[in-house]
Amino acid sequence: MSRLPILMILAALLLAGPAQADLITDTFDTVRDAVQLRADDLELLAAQDKAAKKQYKAALGVLKLFAKESKNAKQDGATISKIAKKLDKAFPDDAELQGLVGAALDAYMAELTGQLSEFHKASLGLSVLDEDNKALKGAQKTWDKTRAAQDELVAAESLRDRGKLSVKLMKRAAKAWKKMVKALGKQEIHAHTQAILFDLEQGYASAVTCTGCHTDAAAEVMASGHWNWAGTASNIEGFETEVVGKRDLINNFCIATPSNEARCTECHIGYGWSDDAFDFTQVAAIDCLVCHDRTGLYDKGKKTAGAPETGVDLQRVALHVGEPTRQACGACHFTAGGGDNVKHGDLGSVMSMPTREMDVHMGTDGADLSCQSCHVTFGHEFAGMPLHSTSVGRVECTDCHDAGALPGFSHESHHLDAIACQTCHIPAFSRQMPTKVDWRWGDAGQNIDPIPVDEYGKPLYDKMKGTFVWQQEVEPALRWHNGKWRRMIIGLNDQYTSLPALLADPVGEKDDGVSKIHPVKLMTGNQPADAVNKTMLVPHLFGLKGGDFPYWAFYDWGLALEEGAAYAGQTFSGSYEFVDTEMYLSVNHEIAPKELARECNDCHNGGIDFTELGYTGDPVSGGS
Repeated sequence: MSRLPILMILAALLLAGPAQADLITDTFDTVRDAVQLRADDLELLAAQDKAAKKQYKAALGVLKLFAKESKNAKQDGATISKIAKKLDKAFPDDAELQGLVGAALDAYMAELTGQLSEFHKASLGLSVLDEDNKALKGAQKTWDKTRAAQDELVAAESLRDRGKLSVKLMKRAAKAWKKMVKALGKQEIHAHTQAILFDLEQGYASAVTCTGCHTDAAAEVMASGHWNWAGTASNIEGFETEVVGKRDLINNFCIATPSNEARCTECHIGYGWSDDAFDFTQVAAIDCLVCHDRTGLYDKGKKTAGAPETGVDLQRVALHVGEPTRQACGACHFTAGGGDNVKHGDLGSVMSMPTREMDVHMGTDGADLSCQSCHVTFGHEFAGMPLHSTSVGRVECTDCHDAGALPGFSHESHHLDAIACQTCHIPAFSRQMPTKVDWRWGDAGQNIDPIPVDEYGKPLYDKMKGTFVWQQEVEPALRWHNGKWRRMIIGLNDQYTSLPALLADPVGEKDDGVSKIHPVKLMTGNQPADAVNKTMLVPHLFGLKGGDFPYWAFYDWGLALEEGAAYAGQTFSGSYEFVDTEMYLSVNHEIAPKELARECNDCHNGGIDFTELGYTGDPVSGGS
């Protein structure tokens, strides 16, 4: 970090400020020629007709203004304003001339806007100033007046007003720029800010802007699980050497990605993944800002395959990049499964600024940790990926906590050897906002009005998706887990042999020597399957890249399943049914304070059914 020399900034001002541009000549040639023609026609009439004499005199005055030497853009603006005023007054009924003047003013403003692009950096510059910068207040006030002048100009209708207001805008913008320069001269400026504000002609344009300096970042991102939505599936039992992931797993939320990419990839860290032709080697498609924004202003557009929301000021966001915040991570992870806190149930918008009671690690009145405090990052790869891309490793509580130093009977080795920390320290999840625990696709397509809501105010039905059950203060299911999962993968093991079809469940056994009891969320529902082949089918739900008949447009399951299956490479018999499904999901967040953790009788003496965990009964009563 260094102080940007005031002389350097002033030099930038002189280079960026409006300079000689021959604006009158460039944009008003047609007006000048038209006025000359009218002057020629009026010359003889002027001696006989009083009105013609007045117009002739005005035309000569305008031609005199055109002949005036142009010294700078500021003078041009004043001259153009006078020309527009004189012609508006002298030739109010001359539609042709009025049209030519209007077109010339539009062209002039286009050039002026180009010159004023540097002035826009004044508002950007203000955004990086410290609040204790004494020049900030004055700079902000002047820039606000500049924006007001710009709004006036946009709203102006008459040629006279447009010419007058263009001069006003020029003056105010120059004043705002000078005040911003003064404020920046008293400010510690990061090299990154220097680059966006001054060094790069276009400021932030795309990831290419970032990788021009961060040369290794693009390669790291494009090798990551976040970018590919897949990786070597070291933690999927039976597929440890296969490359699979989110892009080809089946779930009982939104079911699957293929044929629905443009909707699913609203949460991709890139732009443009709208179908299976997406180029994963295209550096310019990386969305650096979605993770690194620290303003909270960045957002992805809906149904755009990951493009930024219209109106997001990318330059302003680029000036405030840094390590990912909880809000940046949560922009995708809080809304996984189609809505706030829908999927895992321990990650919702409440976790962006949680209390310690909600989560001792991320609580703003607790440890106030960032996501990457636990999910440590190396080369844009994150620890804790449960299925693939696990080269950085798993996240373990003992990465920070010394198990041998923990107090109390609950932390004796016979507990810690068999029970994951989360089991006691997450006695319930979704404690402040509900989560979906059941989703019935088979009920979709009906016209129900009014939509019923539950005790939490949540809708129990959606024509596009079917019926739901929401639950709050959910007690986790408990399962043995050794770190691996069974997952249903499109084209590899997407058939079921019994019902309910099991789409995801933790691998582990009571006596395998490595498994521990973990808390999990049980998600139930029903979804389409091939009635003949017993295959869990991929429906085409959204957009036309997967075919002409997305379900959310025509509500025809037969057509949607035919297109989705073909796109995903599945065999479809043409006969379908809705089958019951189950899916277990890991629960690792919403770590409760120790005073809310499970106590002995929350498990023993009837607290839980130990036979579901493979015991003959409660161990304290002789079960084994």
